[in-house]
Amino acid sequence: MSQKFPAFYPITQVCVVADPQKCPPSYDLLMRSKDKEADCDLWRESGMFKRYTRYLCFTRSFNIDNLQDNMVLVALQILNEKDFPPTGFTTIDKTLDSEEKAFRKKQLCVKMASRNSVSTAITDIVLLTKVKRPPEEYTLLGDINGILVCYKTGRVPPETQSFIHAANSIVANTTAAAASTAASTAAISNKITLRFVLFLDFLSLFCLL
Repeated sequence: MSQKFPAFYPITQVCVVADPQKCPPSYDLLMRSKDKEADCDLWRESGMFKRYTRYLCFTRSFNIDNLQDNMVLVALQILNEKDFPPTGFTTIDKTLDSEEKAFRKKQLCVKMASRNSVSTAITDIVLLTKVKRPPEEYTLLGDINGILVCYKTGRVPPETQSFIHAANSIVANTTAAAASTAASTAAISNKITLRFVLFLDFLSLFCLL
């Protein structure tokens, strides 16, 4: 089953819609800017008789019954219209609802990775229409037709990864803790031995006197 998850969970899908009313269920619609609450239409150009709009959407939802196959968003890039996406990136080139061209003059590329193969991922995306600096803890990606795109990264919660991955993490942490305990025990033992040797030296010196 799928559901909407907390804001600190990784993003699992990104899409663009032409009609904001058709944003998919469980997706966040970026219709207003974070800094000014201004309209965040990413097309920003109207025809003579029709207004064309594009809105960015994303979701953190995933299939909790099949953790092994889940993907998370690990990188974003904004490219010029004729640029080729880097290796490992996929271009969002069509709107989800109308199958029209997603952006004008720009491309938005996403890179996904298996949830079990990464420890950090992108957890949030915000748009800015006035401020030129990203919010605290966010990174400025670039602009799409005058609107700044920023993203935030965070830790992938271990409980959202496969049981095998979680078990491996527990084993690794337990091993590290055991090694740390052994090192501490050895250090204490060395200190006791040194003090005992010093005591014997002092005792020998006392007997000679």
